[in-house]
Amino acid sequence: MAARLTEAQARRAGERLLALGSDPAARANAAVEFLAMPPSPAVLFPVAEALTQHPLQAARDGLLSAYEAVEAGRRRVDPGGALRAALLKALRPVAVPGDLPLVLRAASTYEVTPNGPAALELRAAAVVALVDLDPEAAGFVAARLLAEAGDPRRTSSLSGEPAVTAARVLGAVARYEPLYLAALLDWSAPAEVVAECIRQLAPAGFPALHSLVERHADAAGEAIHAAMVDLLVTADVPDRGDDPGLVPWLRGVSLDVYQFALASLVASRHPAHHALAVRLVADEYRRDRLAAAAAALVNGRGSETLQKAHLAVRERLDA
Repeated sequence: MAARLTEAQARRAGERLLALGSDPAARANAAVEFLAMPPSPAVLFPVAEALTQHPLQAARDGLLSAYEAVEAGRRRVDPGGALRAALLKALRPVAVPGDLPLVLRAASTYEVTPNGPAALELRAAAVVALVDLDPEAAGFVAARLLAEAGDPRRTSSLSGEPAVTAARVLGAVARYEPLYLAALLDWSAPAEVVAECIRQLAPAGFPALHSLVERHADAAGEAIHAAMVDLLVTADVPDRGDDPGLVPWLRGVSLDVYQFALASLVASRHPAHHALAVRLVADEYRRDRLAAAAAALVNGRGSETLQKAHLAVRERLDA
């Protein structure tokens, strides 16, 4: 990869690749050839997209070379790390153990641009790639990225990345302790990060929810409450919904989360969830909540318990 491409050359190459969009295999094969061209975002972004959609083992060497070239010229061709992230996503399906050093280097890449912290997407792509290459290393790297969630110099305060992706990776490799710790900490992590940690705890079981309700019952963020509802309805244990603290918590959430909670409980096939929905609406007289309850409970036609609760709610609404 020697001389730079002119803008016109890069644009024409990208257009040629995009023209093959209806044939993923042909597009991917053409992308392999384009990897030999001098690094240009106008070319490499569509190349990476084509090879992500249709991975080819023959592209591995070219992707590695392209990544190294872009990394060397990052200030000119990839100041934010998005292009390296795209190449890493394309490399993931065809990566081999020998690629581990490059992926670990990407996971430890910290850069800053005039717009703020950069390489966030790159670190997220790297920790995902590690799941296939070395799950043990993925767990450690994900824990580090999650620990940085409270640092606005290393984690986006808007999206929560790469910490949100790190939480998903910890769930994928069954490392629940750091997720539980992060969900309980009193720290400055974005709400999206805490919410994802809570969602990823579902396989660990329902018992975590009790302490999470105690910790977050008065939280202002809807994202955290919605994630707790997700945990409530997805945790695979027999006594879900029996915790006496659930009804007071759910009665105190926003109307949107209340609607989401009732819809999720009614949609569940678990009798304990239906019983919780009934307890939640039993002494409710706020009209906006009653309207939300009626809209959710009407979908419980297969449950006599839910049908009776729906009739009771309708009577209160019509009174």
